[in-house]
Amino acid sequence: MRAALKLGNGIDALKRMSAIGRKAMFFIRTVTSGAISGPFGSPE
Repeated sequence: MRAALKLGNGIDALKRMSAIGRKAMFFIRTVTSGAISGPFGSPE
């Protein structure tokens, strides 16, 4: 049971981190696509 609780907390933390990471990646991608043309600036 304790492991499941830890896993749940880990998933919550991952969700928070991924939300922040997604915003950061979007920002970085927007900046790099503006600065660099080619494979690095190509949208998904």
